[in-house]
Amino acid sequence: MIDISNQAHISRRTFYRNFKSKDDVINQYVISLLKKYTDWILQVNPQTYKEVIDDFFTYWPAHSAKLALLVKAGLSYKILDNANQTMPVFFRRFHLRHPSVA
Repeated sequence: MIDISNQAHISRRTFYRNFKSKDDVINQYVISLLKKYTDWILQVNPQTYKEVIDDFFTYWPAHSAKLALLVKAGLSYKILDNANQTMPVFFRRFHLRHPSVA
C-alpha cells in the first residue's frame, strides 16, 4: 500500500479513504477498463456480432501488457468476474440499439 500511495503521490490516509484494500484498487481498475471498452464500442457502433468481435480484437491489444500483469499475479479471475457483470449490460444496450441482430 505504501508503494501504491507513493506512486499516486497521495498519503496512505487519502488512499484508504478511497479504497479499502489493494483488492479494491484492482477491482476499480478492471471496472474502469471494462467501462472504457463498453463506452468505446458503443461509440464505434458495430452493427453485427461479427463487428462486435472484430472491434473487441481491435481494442484490447493496447491493454494486453496491463492485463498480462494481472494474469501473471494470479488475478485473471478479477477480469472475468468483472466482465461477467459488465458485459451483459453492454449486450442489453447493444440489443436495444440493434433489435434485429440475431
